[in-house]
Amino acid sequence: MGGDVHSAAVVGDSTAQCAAHLAPAIGACERCGTFVCGQCGFQEDGRVRCFNCGAPAAEKPPPTAFAALIFGALGLMCPPVSLLGLLLALISRFGREGSTRLGAQYSRWALVVGLMSLLAGGTLYAVLGRMVWSVQESLPR
Repeated sequence: MGGDVHSAAVVGDSTAQCAAHLAPAIGACERCGTFVCGQCGFQEDGRVRCFNCGAPAAEKPPPTAFAALIFGALGLMCPPVSLLGLLLALISRFGREGSTRLGAQYSRWALVVGLMSLLAGGTLYAVLGRMVWSVQESLPR
């Protein structure tokens, strides 16, 4: 086995071997192509990465869907803001961001949070408004 560290040794029965050990490989690293065993890499969701390449970077949430989620949550304190969150969630869901798995999830949660904030915040404002109205009515003139 000389020379190229990234090449894999193949035994007679056509099973790949780890580039660093004489152990059966779990697969080739999706980034660099090196065959790795369980000691030299990891496998997650059918994807293999060597420890030299490390874990893939975490996906960042799409900006419109993330803003929709934030505005939806803020809508609990100010219900009209949740309407902005709902609008942004719909734009994100049916726009370019909604085509990705993460974008669709954020948009879906932004819709749920926005609707719940609108319902809960609106109910809270209505109850508090009635209480203030009844207190004002009971005051002597």
